[in-house]
Amino acid sequence: LRGHPFGAGLAVHVRDVTARRQSQEQLRLLEGSIARLNDIVIITEAGPFNEPGPRIVFVNEAFERRTGYTRAEVLGRSPRLLQGPQTQRARLDQVRSALEQWEPVRVDLINYRKDGEPIWVDLDISPVWDRARRLTHWVAVGRDVSERKAAEQKIRYLAFFDNLTGLPNRQQLMDRLHASIGRAAASRGGALMFIDLDNFKSLNDTLGHAHGDLLLKEVAHRLGGCVGHEDMVARLGGDEFVVLL
Repeated sequence: LRGHPFGAGLAVHVRDVTARRQSQEQLRLLEGSIARLNDIVIITEAGPFNEPGPRIVFVNEAFERRTGYTRAEVLGRSPRLLQGPQTQRARLDQVRSALEQWEPVRVDLINYRKDGEPIWVDLDISPVWDRARRLTHWVAVGRDVSERKAAEQKIRYLAFFDNLTGLPNRQQLMDRLHASIGRAAASRGGALMFIDLDNFKSLNDTLGHAHGDLLLKEVAHRLGGCVGHEDMVARLGGDEFVVLL
């Protein structure tokens, strides 16, 4: 409502702003919801793709909690500030290729907190268009999957390494042995040594399995120090070790 006085009285201009008010309310509701999501949300400008990269225009509270950066520290900067020495170059190239074609993309990416700690993020990036189908922004939603990645890494480790000594296990030994046999014809040969420990059962029975475990670790350490970089010391199980030269 606007009033305009003039000599004979007052002219009143009335405009229906219901739709605008509803849009503002929806925007406030959307901003409040995104701000309180448990997943990281980053909104950037559409470009540029080259240095310094698109600028951040919004981050939510989860971003601040997960990365250690405050909103004031990152607004106007590129998301590249989250990258570090272990960030996968192939994944970054995949993201860049998708963005250059204005396509959504999803990757698992190693990012870095402000204190330098690496975190794994399941990152889903989508384009935002205006009504004229012009690309205006990118929205990236990231979920911290560091615990899941650590569990996957542990599973992979247990599949190929002995949990007690850290030596390669039977599976890794067999894979390496098959590969070595395939190369033996073109090399000067090698050797396969089977080693077990005398009276190991007596040690376990008299001093306990904790002392037996200490002995196995020490044997693994000493055997590893007796072979070359390209050789392998593996533990088959119990007190049985194999050295592949």
